[in-house]
Amino acid sequence: MDADHFSTPLVPDHTDLIKIVRDYLLEGADSTRKIKVELCEFNVRYPDKGSFFRPHVDTPRNENMFGSLVVVFPTPHAGGALLLRHHGQEWKSDSASMLEVAQPSSVAYAAFFSDVEHEVVPVISGHRVTLTYNLFFDDNKRASAKDLPENERMFCSAFEALLKNPEFLPDGGTLGFGLRHVYQVEDRLEHVYSLLKGSDAAVCQSVRALGLCSPTGYPTRESTGQSKTRS
Repeated sequence: MDADHFSTPLVPDHTDLIKIVRDYLLEGADSTRKIKVELCEFNVRYPDKGSFFRPHVDTPRNENMFGSLVVVFPTPHAGGALLLRHHGQEWKSDSASMLEVAQPSSVAYAAFFSDVEHEVVPVISGHRVTLTYNLFFDDNKRASAKDLPENERMFCSAFEALLKNPEFLPDGGTLGFGLRHVYQVEDRLEHVYSLLKGSDAAVCQSVRALGLCSPTGYPTRESTGQSKTRS
């Protein structure tokens, strides 16, 4: 059920959920950016009636959307685990098992980036009740490259040492970095730099911190026909 047809008193901004998203999903400068949470949909899955959700990757609502938050209510159910896949790795969020040993008033939750493939395996019994929220960056800014967090400083130092090595590209050349995440591209690429996540952001920030020329993104086209920046 789409958000236009229901309302809920559960507002993630009024809980610790957004802090958890910052601490465990976002890194570096992204962890201090303003986040906007948008209610997306309400789902009830039970045996023989929409009990699963096939593997898919979300299409971002706009260029500032970076992920999703799924909240699972403590209704008794078995099965219905959420599987997440990215770059050959898979993670499993088994809400049924987590809620079985949690306090009665607890909820289960999972947050993931928009380019992560995910699916819900069949619900075997009971009802899996969820709310899904879209997560957006509510600004177009990043922290100054002069104030790099620890992980980015380490990368920046190693990168600087490599550039100073006379045996590295002795005749000059062009450096290219493949991005780990997918970013939606409309008509221009400039907005992508403010959306970079994780190691992608670390590389971009380090390039700028070392005073090199501004990085340039080159889009690739996926099988869906949509242009998305990859490297």
